[in-house]
Amino acid sequence: MHQHYETKVGSVILQEPFYYLNIKEGAEILEEDARELIELGTRITHGLKVAALVDATASFTIDQAARDYFAKQTAPEQFICVAVITNSLPQRLLVNFYIKFSKPNTPTKLFGTVEDARKWCESFL
Repeated sequence: MHQHYETKVGSVILQEPFYYLNIKEGAEILEEDARELIELGTRITHGLKVAALVDATASFTIDQAARDYFAKQTAPEQFICVAVITNSLPQRLLVNFYIKFSKPNTPTKLFGTVEDARKWCESFL
């Protein structure tokens, strides 16, 4: 069983033990959007620990405040890991920059395929 939600910046599917975020093409992710996604995750998981899989293949932007919020508010007690999937060079650079400089609280890694991302996440479950 899975649950599906739409937000301004993407769609979220909770399919235990995975929390999938598919970022929309052209999304502009601001701090308010980051807050909404974290709050949605907290609400729909009901305390369940999940692995987050983020499909970042679309072209999107994310401001500094949103990056900082994700890095500090993504609680390891809830999101045990975050796997970001993209093949786009600009998005890979953005994600690597985020991991290196924002230093997220939750283990975060970049992948080229969903399969590789899921395998990595399964090592945390």
